[in-house]
Amino acid sequence: MEISKIIFTQNDRISFTTFNENLNKKEILTHYCLSENELTQVTSFRRSYNKLGYLLQLKVLKHKGWTINKATKIPEIIIIYICKQLNIDPNVYPKYWLREKTVYNHLFEIKKIYGFRTFTEKDSDLLRNDLQKYALDNNTPYYLISILENKLKENKIIFPKITTMEKIIQAVITLDEKSTYCEILKFISEKQKEKLNNLLLIKENTTITNFAWLQEYNGRSTPENIIKTIKKIDLIKEFNFKIDFTKLSSSKINKLIRLGKRYQAFSLKRFETDKRYSIMIIFLIDLEKTLYDRAIIMHDVIISSSISKSKKQNEVMEVLSFKLKKKI
Repeated sequence: MEISKIIFTQNDRISFTTFNENLNKKEILTHYCLSENELTQVTSFRRSYNKLGYLLQLKVLKHKGWTINKATKIPEIIIIYICKQLNIDPNVYPKYWLREKTVYNHLFEIKKIYGFRTFTEKDSDLLRNDLQKYALDNNTPYYLISILENKLKENKIIFPKITTMEKIIQAVITLDEKSTYCEILKFISEKQKEKLNNLLLIKENTTITNFAWLQEYNGRSTPENIIKTIKKIDLIKEFNFKIDFTKLSSSKINKLIRLGKRYQAFSLKRFETDKRYSIMIIFLIDLEKTLYDRAIIMHDVIISSSISKSKKQNEVMEVLSFKLKKKI
């Protein structure tokens, strides 16, 4: 049974929901410079900390896409910059969180004025469908979550929990991978699948599988290793793969090749069949090309070495011949 994936590490999840510690001046000016309209909105607030809290909620929501709370660690440089524009003391900020009702009312007002709304299950379905087209070219989690964040901001949807966003990414990747496997396997017969299964069996009179033998590096350029390389090429050619790659992006092909190089037979057996076959097929097609290149290089090295040895032998013979003639 295939082990479930970890899309993001714990550090990744934290980075998606916190501020960058190395905020630059340009970023602060871009996202935390108050407009005339924003300043006007808080003129009626009696308390300075309410002005600061309201505008922090607004600017962070616009910039990061998520809401803040008492525990949110907002960089001091942002608080100071907004306070300078308001001409108030930054030390008043903690007082803003003493009345939760005020904080909630401010967020409600911000959503109403600026059109922000809470994430729903319907949004989840729409975003998954929207992300699917981006996954056709690149289905890496970090690329997809950057697209997801942009889509949420464009539609003024307040970011849900990172775990919810991760589930959306996982669903998109899973569906995209299944589509990729189907595209590959539609060119594969049951007989070819049977041969692929046989590659994962232990070779006769050895302790390794045929697949492991194919993965092995052949080593130095020797006649024996050229023969071994040719045998590997012949084994792969028996499959007679004829895959149409026009609908597969190079990034997905390269990913499958990397997986084929990384996983041993016992690991591949744990994958569901479509994934296992796809990895093996793309890896073997790429390996055949690599083996041809290796065989040519080995051949050239051996020929070059033979010529070099022959040249040296001729030089030695010429020296000996010259010395013999002198003695005579």
